[in-house]
Amino acid sequence: MSGWTVIPLRGSCLHGQVVEVDGICWSEPHLSTWVLGEFLASRGSHAVVAVDEDQEVLGYLLYTVADTVVTLRRAGVVASRRRQGIGRSLIEAAVTRRKRPVDGCVATVSEYWVLAQLWLRGCGFRTFGRSSVCDETGHDLYQFLRMEK
Repeated sequence: MSGWTVIPLRGSCLHGQVVEVDGICWSEPHLSTWVLGEFLASRGSHAVVAVDEDQEVLGYLLYTVADTVVTLRRAGVVASRRRQGIGRSLIEAAVTRRKRPVDGCVATVSEYWVLAQLWLRGCGFRTFGRSSVCDETGHDLYQFLRMEK
């Protein structure tokens, strides 16, 4: 875990960096500083970021919390820092930094995002179903679950 720290995304000083990382990680960036601000202003919406010693964002995780379930919404880690445990640490922070204990953590992934599916499985998630709703391209969406208790 050397060289970076996971912190809650509060205020807007790192929003631009999160949007930049999102643009690097996703072929169709949907995130803008405005969208990120609106997401974080919504009840139950949260974000954590991994930053290096210089406060440069290395990765981020957007998630929502409803009752005792954390739902992963969007994540990204810069390519040069992948496979170092940053993504896993972001998930752990989302689950453990709650006032109330979390029962489970869920994520929905396109059938074609095989690397994301493998990463979730490596983080302890299991496939529990297929969504009745397809993504914007018409592809099936797989639902993943990790029980925390």
